[in-house]
Amino acid sequence: MRFSVASGLPIAIVLSVGAAETDASLVWHYTTASGLLGIVTTGRLWATSAAFMNDARELRTGQEALTRYFESRRESLADWQVEQLETAGIGRSRDPFDVYLLSASADGDLLTLWRNYGGGEVAYSIGLDDSIQLVPVETSGLATHPEPVPPGYRNGASYENREDDPDYEFVMSSQWQTVKYIEDERDSFVHDELEKLVSNLRNPSETDRRLLLPPYLYFVGPPSDSWKHRGFEDERERRATWEVGPSWKFVRYRAGRFGLVPYIEVSAGQSPYVPLLFEDDTRLPIRAITIGPTPVAGDAERGLRALLDANGYGEVQIRRSVTPFR
Repeated sequence: MRFSVASGLPIAIVLSVGAAETDASLVWHYTTASGLLGIVTTGRLWATSAAFMNDARELRTGQEALTRYFESRRESLADWQVEQLETAGIGRSRDPFDVYLLSASADGDLLTLWRNYGGGEVAYSIGLDDSIQLVPVETSGLATHPEPVPPGYRNGASYENREDDPDYEFVMSSQWQTVKYIEDERDSFVHDELEKLVSNLRNPSETDRRLLLPPYLYFVGPPSDSWKHRGFEDERERRATWEVGPSWKFVRYRAGRFGLVPYIEVSAGQSPYVPLLFEDDTRLPIRAITIGPTPVAGDAERGLRALLDANGYGEVQIRRSVTPFR
């Protein structure tokens, strides 16, 4: 049996619910022609390490704002409340290098993103059904680190706690979340988030000292993962994130502007916490594709239609941008 998080407990939680296939149920992933070709032919999307995003403060902006507000409220909270919040992850700084992020937008025809992805060529936005779970794909079927192992890697040792084993497999997933744009800890929704967490805490009895943690913090990670600096507000971003382990079983690398960029592949699956095997043949929940502004929209549409039909996406609707950008 695969386990999902470091607790070793199987998880049967669904974060997304079904939705009618309307624009309201679609998230739009913008990409280049070469990116679209890879996505359609492989049935995979790439979620990239958050440390390599255009936003140099990715994940940190929200984490630090929530932490600063928590610290300003610390003296007004009971000791048991502070203990539970800290154990749940308040003030814990996740390393962006280890969080894999897939970005999309609520708008499939957005000038800001056409500018980012066009570069003089035709760009595309891929409309994905946000009710379908996206699942990390394993890179191999091996159970332990490939030989030879790195120096100091304790492969093959006996571990009393399964979580201490460097080959222990886990997936933590946050399916599509709407990004909130933030200035700093003075933003009202930062305050609202902490107050909501505090209101959900329960004072443990004298005979039961177990910490009663807000489950979504534990399973999904800090809510601040979906907070971003206001400078990016015009992207109208929606995002999904993953933490995976061990890294050798999931992580791939590509060359990018910032050096060698770690990423994972994701595709459609039954549970966001149970990874797909590397040889699994899957189709992505693509419902529509918008062709970006171009003077050759007719030819671009014919080429796209042929690609989709040849790869089992014949039902996908093709749209053309109405943005008058050139």
